[in-house]
Order: sequence, then C-alpha cells, then structure tokens
Amino acid sequence: MRDRAAPGARAADLRAILGRLEDPLELLAEDVLGLESRIDAVARDRRGGAVVVLRPAVGAGLEAVADALAQARWLEPRLPDWLKLAPDLGLRPERGARGLVLSNEISPRMRAAAAATQGRVELQRMEAPTAAWAAPAASLPPRALGPAGEPVRLRSVFRTALQDGDLDLRT
Repeated sequence: MRDRAAPGARAADLRAILGRLEDPLELLAEDVLGLESRIDAVARDRRGGAVVVLRPAVGAGLEAVADALAQARWLEPRLPDWLKLAPDLGLRPERGARGLVLSNEISPRMRAAAAATQGRVELQRMEAPTAAWAAPAASLPPRALGPAGEPVRLRSVFRTALQDGDLDLRT
C-alpha cells in the first residue's frame, strides 16, 4: 500500500516534510509495526498529541484514510506505555492520536472519508515524491506466508516484551 525507500533518506525527507507543515510535526519513530501492518511514521504535534503518518502508494489513498483511522485508534491506548518506555518523547497521552495521510493525489472520496472522521484523519497534499520515496515496490521484502500460503498475522510486541495482555488496554 505504501511507497518504501532507504530508511535514512526517507527519514530525512519525512522530517523535512513534517517540519514544513502549517502545524509542524516532530518525527518520533519510523516504520512502526502497528495493527496488522506497518505505520510509515509516528510524529508528535506541538501540543504533545501523537500523529500516525501514512504515505500511500498511488491509487491507495482511500484505503490509507481508513488505515490511518484504524492505526490511530490502535496507537492511542498504547501512548502511556510509550511514555513510560521513553519519557523524553514529549507525548501527552491525554491528547490522543490522529492520522495524517501524505498523498500526491487527494480525491473527492478521500476528502469525504477524512471529513467523516471528524478531525481524526487529515490529508496533506505532497506536490512530488522525492527519489527517496519513489523506491519500487519490488525492493520490499516479501510478506511472511503461512503453510497454506495465507499472510501471517503480524503481532505488535514492545522491545520490553510487553504484550497487549500485559497492559490495561480498553478496546
């Protein structure tokens, strides 16, 4: 669903893009394992709220709006734990999480879907992808497959080995 690039180049590009937004964001983490898929980046707004940043491939913008909403909802109850693990992140869990879709194309359907989230997902047009964002999909590692050829469900585990069952999460 998303474009991929070399992590160092992409992080530098993303940091610059996020810093130039009308409401600048600070990049906190890149390529985060989220709810059954990867989140391109997690950033922090100036008020301490978390922002799930997705960069969809061409033609996948509407899907990215739904994914941003789901990933923000997934991240929100984990913010207090992130703050415990990394107090210097400057996150304020009470501010919650929202999504940001950075896309070259923003269709009317994307706008309508984002509006229906009541501010939980925002869209930002990017004029042209940089070389770092334009890596071909063939350069991606293949997704893990189970014995019957079905995609393996990804599980999120913090580095400290905390799992969802160890935390007081409300779904």
